[in-house]
Amino acid sequence: MRCRNFLITPEFLDVHKGRLEMVRNELSKVPSEVSYENKLRRIESYLVDIIIDLKKQQDTLDRIEQVISNIIRGKKKLSISKIAEKSRIRKTIYNHP
Repeated sequence: MRCRNFLITPEFLDVHKGRLEMVRNELSKVPSEVSYENKLRRIESYLVDIIIDLKKQQDTLDRIEQVISNIIRGKKKLSISKIAEKSRIRKTIYNHP
């Protein structure tokens, strides 16, 4: 779960949601204050963080796709700078406003 070499992309959002549901279901059956419950709580926390991050990534990708589509439809010149500005990710990719 916490491997830095493990890449997680938005296409696996539903997989992680399903895993979170399974973990929460398992938690409902486990007695409190046992080490297994603690392990499941950590996994639950990791999954929640992953899901939040994947949703943010997906929202960004959706904005970028929409901007590209609008630029192409308007027959305007396509540039990374214009895409970054219009999709509100300029600061993210250029590390400045």
